[in-house]
Amino acid sequence: MIARIPLSGKQLATMNLRPDICKKSGAQIIKKELIGGEAQLAVVKKELQAWLKSSGEVTLEMELGPIIEQIDQAFS
Repeated sequence: MIARIPLSGKQLATMNLRPDICKKSGAQIIKKELIGGEAQLAVVKKELQAWLKSSGEVTLEMELGPIIEQIDQAFS
């Protein structure tokens, strides 16, 4: 199953700071959507959580938190 996670402009800009995350997972950003299967988005989620943990920035959490929640909802 393929999921499409919509991204706001700020979320898209934040994700573009770390293109290695999508490259590593095999997920893609097309227009303003993060697209991938369960395995790919699981890797994206893991990498986003690691990025949040290492940075500790509240503004980063405000942008990435909703993406992580949407990935969880897409496959639950």
